[in-house]
Amino acid sequence: MVLIGCLITGGNLQDKPIAKVEKNIDIQIVFPDQESTLSTSPCYEVRVLIINHTDTVASFFEDWNSWGYFNISFQVTALNTTYVVSKKARDWDKNFPSYKTLFPGDTLSVKYSFDYGGCVSSSFNATIPQPRTTRIKIQAVYQLKKEVLDDAKLRGTVKYKQIYKPGTTRRNASFVIVDSLKTAVEINRTFPLVKLESRVYEL
Repeated sequence: MVLIGCLITGGNLQDKPIAKVEKNIDIQIVFPDQESTLSTSPCYEVRVLIINHTDTVASFFEDWNSWGYFNISFQVTALNTTYVVSKKARDWDKNFPSYKTLFPGDTLSVKYSFDYGGCVSSSFNATIPQPRTTRIKIQAVYQLKKEVLDDAKLRGTVKYKQIYKPGTTRRNASFVIVDSLKTAVEINRTFPLVKLESRVYEL
């Protein structure tokens, strides 16, 4: 949608496009400084940002639990081959469906480690070539399946975004409301079930 505004120039009113407003949930990948990272670590660490550009709330399971762990994967193209880099299976010694709710304008940041040779902290099932030796294209993909959301059995609603007042702690919690919705939204209705994809990045 393009918003049309009025610009006054020399006494004349002119229609001028102001901005293109897209109400969406944006995914971006933030990459490290390649030279310093490649020379000091076998891991290639990136951050994935999920940004809420809508006018309502959007929720995402945290990736430490089984409801959110598998929801982000990466499509990688290298040496004329395209493949999916997804999380390895794992056991859960502690597990419950914790999540983050993003109000309009909020951002969720998650750090991931790719393996391009000997990275023991990587939780992914495939390696990637070193970016300085091979041209790589990479895209982040988010997908939450409905059956995973149903399994969480979430209850309640969300209407307010609150933060702790300065000087208070969880023990003597005191909040201030910094954003709110006109009407409360059921928690389970705030999780996007559509596939979300970042743009394709070239390394």
